[in-house]
Amino acid sequence: MNKRKIILSIILATFMLSLTACNSSTSSKKEDSSIDLTELNSNATYAAVFDIMSSPKEKIGKKIKVKGYFAKGDDGKSGETYYFCIIPDAMKCCEQGMEFRLKDEADYPSEGDEIVVEGIFKEHKDGKNKFYRLDEAKIIT
Repeated sequence: MNKRKIILSIILATFMLSLTACNSSTSSKKEDSSIDLTELNSNATYAAVFDIMSSPKEKIGKKIKVKGYFAKGDDGKSGETYYFCIIPDAMKCCEQGMEFRLKDEADYPSEGDEIVVEGIFKEHKDGKNKFYRLDEAKIIT
């Protein structure tokens, strides 16, 4: 019976410590409103962008900074132009793009230029479809 109390106490203490650890990491995420992916290696960047696009609602309103190559695409039907930072991965097989819109439309670089872009991650709707992009963006390099 005494051995049982000791084991139960250890389990309870471990559980309480894990709750404390979870609480402190959650509060620091709430306080940090920016995500800088420019200092990560290519594998970590790929994972971080995948995480952002897999759970975008958690990132809405955060300032995100990414490094990659500039690309643009035109929608033939609507005439809309879309601007992207193409983020390469280590194997150069699974590049990801993050759409962005600059504050000043005249400042877009040439396609293929290496860029660092920073903007506010926001949700947008096109009919029934939702998409996410960096708004109010600026190109740093």
